[in-house]
Amino acid sequence: SKIFYIMRNIINSFHKKWSYAAKIVSKKAHSIIISDPNSAQDIRKLWNRETILMREVGVEGLGCLQSDIHHLPDEPLVICWSGVHEPRKGLPILIEAIAHCKRPMLVHVLGKGPCMKKWQKLTEAYNVQNQSIFHGAIPHSKVFSIMQKCHIFAITSISEGGTTTIVLEALQIGLPIIALNNCAYASVITDDCGIKINLKNGRGIPLQFAKHLD
Repeated sequence: SKIFYIMRNIINSFHKKWSYAAKIVSKKAHSIIISDPNSAQDIRKLWNRETILMREVGVEGLGCLQSDIHHLPDEPLVICWSGVHEPRKGLPILIEAIAHCKRPMLVHVLGKGPCMKKWQKLTEAYNVQNQSIFHGAIPHSKVFSIMQKCHIFAITSISEGGTTTIVLEALQIGLPIIALNNCAYASVITDDCGIKINLKNGRGIPLQFAKHLD
């Protein structure tokens, strides 16, 4: 996956800087709409254009689902993680973080994918298999049921195409979020509703996660 994303970044950089089609479209377009605020600086620098920020996802018809679950000092902190089990989702960051935590933690892992069995074995390697519940693919309604029983929502995505709906759903339920300061979803999370981990910490990211979870 490292090779894939390195090559993808190189190709994307080439297209942004040198693609004739991209330059023509950027000149002729009436407006350029972005979902990630970080793109605005690149577009201004490359094409000398201003942008319009518009979220590409939303939630509808959920009403108020705010959770009434309160964390008690003598019980585990219950964490929810949701996503396709692919390398770009970065669940190993959270698994390692749980291993570093000094206080009891319990994580509900929602979704499935090609890395599911590998990540389940990773919980065993870090000796946190009893603190990790893999639910697999479940109906949307059950996702909300599990989220409402959790204290916090965790996002470890290294690469995302946009904001991801689950971020808005977690906030609507009232779950505080701990996440990487990365991709479009990070701009939705403020100090009022979550904690963002700086990617510059590199290998120290799981330790930062553990510190804030504790």
